[in-house]
Amino acid sequence: MNGMTRDDKGAGRPKKLKTYFSNALSKQYLTKHVLPIVHKGDYYKITEAEKLIDNSSFSKLKKVRLRSFLVAISKGSIDTPIKKGHV
Repeated sequence: MNGMTRDDKGAGRPKKLKTYFSNALSKQYLTKHVLPIVHKGDYYKITEAEKLIDNSSFSKLKKVRLRSFLVAISKGSIDTPIKKGHV
């Protein structure tokens, strides 16, 4: 809290806890630090995603590939390099 009272860091925030638990500061923190990592959107469990895929008008091959993609993501992430022989 001491550092955040400085004008160059916290815009001269008062040294009081209620300032740090405000909705405005929480929103600012989430927007700056969390949204770049956790993207906005709809998140589904794989069973719900499978229902959406099954009820879609995609071809059977595309449905199989989408499910494989979801399984690969659930085992790591789209940023995790795929090891040779694993899909």
